[in-house]
Amino acid sequence: MIEETWNVSNEPTGLRSLNAAMGWMEARKMRLALFAGALQLAVLLAMILGRLAPLATGETLLVRVVPADPRDIFRGDYVTLNYGFTRLPENSGFEYSYGQPVYVTLVPDADGKHWKMDRFSLTRPATGKYLRGSTAGWGRAEFGIEAFFVQEDQGKKYEDAIRSRKVSAEIAVTHAGHAALKRLVVE
Repeated sequence: MIEETWNVSNEPTGLRSLNAAMGWMEARKMRLALFAGALQLAVLLAMILGRLAPLATGETLLVRVVPADPRDIFRGDYVTLNYGFTRLPENSGFEYSYGQPVYVTLVPDADGKHWKMDRFSLTRPATGKYLRGSTAGWGRAEFGIEAFFVQEDQGKKYEDAIRSRKVSAEIAVTHAGHAALKRLVVE
């Protein structure tokens, strides 16, 4: 008789089992929300680490910067960078489509300090140092090293030095050809 007293509830038996099922559903929703949040965080971290990988593991190369269009008033003080290898070769026989992977093989320049383009390819080089980029509009290739943010009111100084061809970019390049801009060197 005492056992029956302990199990007695004011709720009907069916309602008790429904409440137990709803408790399980709430726990399931909580686990699902935590999983979704963790997945979003993992994707963001992967994106950040993907951009930082060249800086952490890449080899440092010095490439010459050539003049390009100046600044964008919407982005603040930054310098647009152009390189000898960012223009796609004309009359090369290659068919380009927007966003297509492209590769530029680099070789040491005659001065022994800088690196320059040796050849352009749509297939990954088997050996040597190379950059991996993608085709963009207007016959250009982008490698993720085309803009450099500078301290306020310093952009004009860099732009003038670039027009005088006295600026080099120090880039870090991974074994897979991904590049990150480390700094600008004014000579």
